[in-house]
Amino acid sequence: MRRIATFLALFLAAMPVEADIQRELDSIYRIDDLIGMAAGVADDTRIIAMTARGVREKGQDVPVTTSDRWHIGSISKSLTTVLLGTLVAEGRLDVDTPLPELLPDIDGMDARWNTVTLRDVLEHRSGLPANFGLKTMMLDAGDEAERPALRRTALAAVLAKPPRSREFRYSNVGYTLAGHVVENLTGLPWEQALRERVFAPLGLESAGFGAPKGDGRYDQPSGHANFLGRWQRPMNPFDSRADNTPVIGPAGTVHMSLPDLLVYGQALLRMASGEDDILPAAVFADLATPRDGEYAGGLISGDGPAADGAFLWHNGSNTMWYALLVILPKKNRVVAVTVNQDGKHARDTAWQVFRKLADW
Repeated sequence: MRRIATFLALFLAAMPVEADIQRELDSIYRIDDLIGMAAGVADDTRIIAMTARGVREKGQDVPVTTSDRWHIGSISKSLTTVLLGTLVAEGRLDVDTPLPELLPDIDGMDARWNTVTLRDVLEHRSGLPANFGLKTMMLDAGDEAERPALRRTALAAVLAKPPRSREFRYSNVGYTLAGHVVENLTGLPWEQALRERVFAPLGLESAGFGAPKGDGRYDQPSGHANFLGRWQRPMNPFDSRADNTPVIGPAGTVHMSLPDLLVYGQALLRMASGEDDILPAAVFADLATPRDGEYAGGLISGDGPAADGAFLWHNGSNTMWYALLVILPKKNRVVAVTVNQDGKHARDTAWQVFRKLADW
């Protein structure tokens, strides 16, 4: 019902509000230098406004739209956490369990992992490295059914060695491990479990994995490889090089439309405000509240005047896209920005858009 109300409200108000939001964003310095961008703002029950500007691919005259799909990179980490949370809510998982108990399919783990828990992993304080080696990162892994075995093999090579420093270290390996815990508990590939347990209940019909693509070359926006911060080369979405290996999917290979990203943000907003949603609010708070520092459960805790206080956020990039999702409980707002390129200008502009929409 919430989703129906969301799109009814959007349908009734879209045209004048989109013009208003466009005028608001026009004041941002060099925003038109971006290749393509979509941005929107919502409260806990409705999408208030969305806009899209630019083109799907540099050198092509095909405009982006608010219904296009965008790669959201490491925003995927919070989706993996929510997926784990569904198992916590069912009493099938305790995130304070040591890793060897959650990974019985991995032999030869160094004994020093016995003191590391899944919660440590979700806070990037597990001692896992930032990324897998080049051989793993080059794997195509096209068959979804084969990915749990590929993740197990990649993780086994890492876990055969002792943990590194337990200081904060942002780790794609860690969230790949978290996704494999889901695979062990459900017997499903992480992708299928996410579709069934998160995408379907929230109605995220556009959500998928890897570079967004349609039937034709320009049916969706293309990511752009960045060279020295000056040149962007469009990446063919049908080429495996258009995204990172699916092996690290739980850490960052999800794509979805801007409306669906806002709908997902609305669920996070409601839970952050103490309302049960796809997870009980208490489960969400336990996973998303850092014990130390600012990071927990695929979300970063912040505090600032633009949010009127505490807020949650995460960004994402596979170096060819950039996305930003910010949850503002004090203002009852969600802001999402997606760009089909990465680099300093894309990131700076996305944050400028956030500040505009947070105050709008």
